Amino acid sequence: MKPAADHPAFPSGGTPQAILAWAVKISPLLDWSRDDVARYVETHAVPINALHAQGYPSIGCRPCTTAVRPGEDLRSGRWRGALETECGIHAPSQPSDSRRTDDHA
Repeated sequence: MKPAADHPAFPSGGTPQAILAWAVKISPLLDWSRDDVARYVETHAVPINALHAQGYPSIGCRPCTTAVRPGEDLRSGRWRGALETECGIHAPSQPSDSRRTDDHA
C-alpha cells in the first residue's frame, strides 16, 4: 500500500505545499459550544485526558503546551510566547524558538 501522499490524486506528487493548496478541512464540531461538547462527552462516556482538569484545555505536544491561567483564552497555553500557532501538523514549519527539540512529538 502506498502512502497517501503518493496517491495519484494528489497534485505534484503529493508535496505538503501542493496538498495544502487543495486540501479542504471539514470541522463537524465547528458550531458546537463547550456545553454541547461536555453534554456529548457525558452522554456517550467519552474518555477525557486528565490534563484538562489540570488547566490544559487545549493540549498539544509536551514542549509547546502550558497550563492556561484564570481569565486567559482557552488556547493561550499553546505556543506561549512564540510566533508559531501550530506544531507543524497542518503545514511544514521551521523551528522558530528554543523550545523545539529533537524530542518534539
